[in-house]
Amino acid sequence: MNYNVKYSRTTFDFDGEEFCNDPMEHGVSVAIGVLSATSARNARFDAGWVALKSSNTSTFKALALITTNVEQLLGVSIPSGSADIMVYHDGNVFDFSSKVVGVIFPSRGEVEVWR
Repeated sequence: MNYNVKYSRTTFDFDGEEFCNDPMEHGVSVAIGVLSATSARNARFDAGWVALKSSNTSTFKALALITTNVEQLLGVSIPSGSADIMVYHDGNVFDFSSKVVGVIFPSRGEVEVWR
């Protein structure tokens, strides 16, 4: 299996075409990694930047760069329906202006909402 995990010191290190499209067109699985746990919260902006800069990376593919592709490359299997779901207001997961207003926790059977 071919794989490619990219790390970035800043969001602007990523070029959508080089980073994502070129490897994926040749069958390479691509994911965005972080160097520290504190950087994980910004992974969504890195993926959004790749989608913005790339002509062939859809929102769905960009989201996979920080979710399912990471799971696949690390050999982690999260059971379907058990992952937490974030709810955003004023935009989507990639928007700087969006705000998390809720989280659905299927494993606990709970929903938290705040505004």
